[in-house]
Amino acid sequence: MGPPPHGGFANAPNGANGPATAALVVGIVALFLCFTLVGGVAAVVLGVIGLARARQRAGAGRGRAIAGLVLGVISVVLGLLIWIAIGAGFQLLGDAVDGHVQVSQAGTAPITVQTMTNTLTADADATIAQIRRCEEAGVDIIRVSCPDEDSTKALHKIVKATTVPIVADIHFHYKRAIEAADAGAACLRINPGNIGSAERVREVVKAAVDHGVSMRIGVNAGSLEKDLLEKYGEPCPEAMVESALDHARILQDHDFHNFKISVKASDVFLAVAAYQQLADACDYPLHIGITEAGGTRTGTVKSSIGMGALLWAGIGDTIRVSLSAEPEEEVRVGFEMLKALNLRHRGVNIISCPSCARQQYDVIKTVEALEKRVAHITTPMTVSVIGCVVNGPGEARETDIGFTGGGNNTHQVYIAGVPHHRLKDVGIVDHLAELIEKKAAEIEAARQRDKAEEADRHRAAAE
Repeated sequence: MGPPPHGGFANAPNGANGPATAALVVGIVALFLCFTLVGGVAAVVLGVIGLARARQRAGAGRGRAIAGLVLGVISVVLGLLIWIAIGAGFQLLGDAVDGHVQVSQAGTAPITVQTMTNTLTADADATIAQIRRCEEAGVDIIRVSCPDEDSTKALHKIVKATTVPIVADIHFHYKRAIEAADAGAACLRINPGNIGSAERVREVVKAAVDHGVSMRIGVNAGSLEKDLLEKYGEPCPEAMVESALDHARILQDHDFHNFKISVKASDVFLAVAAYQQLADACDYPLHIGITEAGGTRTGTVKSSIGMGALLWAGIGDTIRVSLSAEPEEEVRVGFEMLKALNLRHRGVNIISCPSCARQQYDVIKTVEALEKRVAHITTPMTVSVIGCVVNGPGEARETDIGFTGGGNNTHQVYIAGVPHHRLKDVGIVDHLAELIEKKAAEIEAARQRDKAEEADRHRAAAE
């Protein structure tokens, strides 16, 4: 037997079209292995050969060739889409590792920072003084406890003397809620199931509606209802969410929907799991926090882990960092948390190294003193304070003001990422503080010009 004709198959009948059949078979297989791309390309090539063979043999196998060609094209397209999706996924993962992923929240409003006074509310002057310190730290919302009538009476004076919304913390007595609403509270922290009959709930809801007051349902793992503890055996996410939704249902039954919910626990994992379940179960705004987190250091760590995880996942509309510390410190830590997640920026963000044997000046003492010197500045900006030239120039390129330690007691100052001037190892803190204050003034002046220009454009458009 001689060799087959050029491009053909040995012993193939005149009507046979091997490439067409092969194209169809390979095309079908390629659909299931489209991510390889190879099968799809092979089906396309065989389909083209099969069509050419069909023209030579009175159309034999033309349908199979076309089918194989089409399947090959579909397989290639699907494969490319799969690889594009995989590439995009790796890009997102890489960005997350590099810290470039932006945390997105469900709403458009900024995350608000809350704290709570620890003075006797009945002592209006002391409470006002504490609130004003928190206002200087940037607080957005202040909660005050109203356990008795003297507290709600003092609330009238407190509300008038402060600039931020006041949340009245109501424990059990429904009359305190009505009094707080009448005193000008912006929100009532209350669990409606704890204040008695439906009639009492109705009176509280009416007071809230009449005065334009919102509510916060606050569930705490340490004070769950007895029936839920008997049902679940211990505080757990399911029990906390059920409690929250039960209280919410009471308000919903009274056609009141202006409320947010919190499900706090001192255990980080318990709190995070409860908030995750609650976020899946409802669309109401959520106030998040790790309650009774501890002292400044311990509480900051626990809160950052738990609240950071929630905020990263897009859960949370208002926050409170619960520390055994002054309330203004809670505010500062809260803003640092939001700053780290790129959710809100307030004040100077100092990027500093932990220092090592390469440092050319005392980094730790410098940063400590500089933080205190610029604590009054609210203008968002970034400053790098690095001890040596290993990382200093790179960090400085990305900051408004940079400072890098150099040899012979001579250091480099950067402005807007560009080397600007050198500084001897004397008066570092004073010099940097002056630069920061000057930069803040420039930023604020530019902001005011932008506002004025925007106002002029609106006036011109209105005319």
